[in-house]
Amino acid sequence: MLPESFIFGSQRFFPKDTDVIVARWCADQGRTLDDIAPKVGLSRMALSLILRGIDPVTPAIERKLRELMTGAHQRTA
Repeated sequence: MLPESFIFGSQRFFPKDTDVIVARWCADQGRTLDDIAPKVGLSRMALSLILRGIDPVTPAIERKLRELMTGAHQRTA
């Protein structure tokens, strides 16, 4: 569901359209980025910049996002 990140230079980034994918997932779950940002330890703006591929993502944030999205998906399946 969440696209694989890639390394550019010495930092890891999500592809540019990751925000659209996560926004669709949020809509399917009845959530918003405002809801999930604190769960991964970020402000909504910081999460948005990461998901648009502007700011790098840390392995910890990427793991938290994957766990959140996978866990919610499994609960609704």
